Amino acid sequence: MRKNLFLLLFLGLIFRIFISFQTFSGDVTNHMIWGEDAVRNGFSGFYDRNFEKLYGHTSANYPPLIILIFALLYQVKNWIYQLAWFLNLHVPVFPSNLIYFLQNFNYFPYLLKLPAILADIGIAYISYLLIKKINDKNRSISNIVSILVLFNPAYFYNSAYWGQIDSIPLFFVLSSFYYLIFRSKTVLSWGLFTLGLLSKQTAIIFAPLFLITQYVIRNEVKNPTPVKSVRNKNLRTSIINSAFIFWLFFLPFYKTGNIITFPLSIYLNKILLVSGIPYTSNHAFNFWYLLTGSRATLASKIFLFSLSYEIWGYMIVGVLSLFILIRLICHSCLIAPRSPNNEAAFRMVFSIKVFYAGCLLSLASFLFLTKIHERHLILALPFLLIASIKNKYLLISYLFISLFSFVNMYHNWWSPKFPVLKNILQSDIFLKIITLTLIQVFVLLLFKYMKLSKSKAAKNVSQE
Repeated sequence: MRKNLFLLLFLGLIFRIFISFQTFSGDVTNHMIWGEDAVRNGFSGFYDRNFEKLYGHTSANYPPLIILIFALLYQVKNWIYQLAWFLNLHVPVFPSNLIYFLQNFNYFPYLLKLPAILADIGIAYISYLLIKKINDKNRSISNIVSILVLFNPAYFYNSAYWGQIDSIPLFFVLSSFYYLIFRSKTVLSWGLFTLGLLSKQTAIIFAPLFLITQYVIRNEVKNPTPVKSVRNKNLRTSIINSAFIFWLFFLPFYKTGNIITFPLSIYLNKILLVSGIPYTSNHAFNFWYLLTGSRATLASKIFLFSLSYEIWGYMIVGVLSLFILIRLICHSCLIAPRSPNNEAAFRMVFSIKVFYAGCLLSLASFLFLTKIHERHLILALPFLLIASIKNKYLLISYLFISLFSFVNMYHNWWSPKFPVLKNILQSDIFLKIITLTLIQVFVLLLFKYMKLSKSKAAKNVSQE
């Protein structure tokens, strides 16, 4: 089985590398400029630079880990050229035409796609591990789950073709839940989640879910660290380590101000609250698209009761998230009694509830927050896939949302050219119908999640 997995991962990697050289989006141009500027002008004061004025491109609004990766890959590009020159001068058989190729072919944008491509492979692998833990009686399903990630157009179009990085924070977040729920490695899981926050700010929507999962695992599962003082020490160590990691990644970017608090200030004011396109819908087919269209109405405009669209979006998502998270806590109380004998069963059942909740949180954010981009729907996919392991309806929903995500991204770029698909997607009626369908799917998923009963939860545990 493991050989089959590695073959699938290898094929997924080769496929992505192949399509990555076909083209890249304008977003990659931003990444190129950010990486080159960080190397040429240094990291200090990076987030204070006006990239619109300097280069005519969007100012950096991604967290430090990604900026450091962009800078490293720019250096790798330089090192490749320097190495080629060295070999050309000192190795007689070295093909000198390669120097001209490296001079004329700009391969930097394709290097920048590699981290997200590798993150896709990582998501497929961590999904495999999660399904093995949840459904160890039928391990062939784990390979099927990997296929549903590796060859899902929503993933490879986003990372390998478009050149976006949404897979990177997803990989870290999924890994953090895996190590928290199934490996009881609290320090590692907190570190991984922090890396997700440092990769892209979209990871923050999973922060409340992560904290609740930590609370339930710490208080309900008795086996890993039976001594309360040890559990408290592990949690304190995790929080301190994560805070230090967060601060350390921002340290190279420090220029002025309070050196202790400046990471939070930058993350809040330069990253989290900054949107390049301040409309109700940034080409996301969601609730606001139905009301206002795409990139037509400012999110700051008054909507109802003297409140802006943006405030209404926060309130709707806040209420939905509160219901989802409270219900998750109720689910955890319904599953057991907890004891060493049914701990594994508790983790299996509880993990499905966690990933179901993660799917709903990300779907709610996509549908009702303003300033959302079309590619942000991908955040729901791995969570829904894990939750669908024992539910055919959820699996059908996963397939639909995957296709919807791809269509939404394709509609924003029209690359590669598929004339028939383009003609279909240019119909405003069709787009509104599928958007309404997505909202209906979300409502049905939410209703099904809320209707989970005590007897069903207990039955699930007893069957494990």
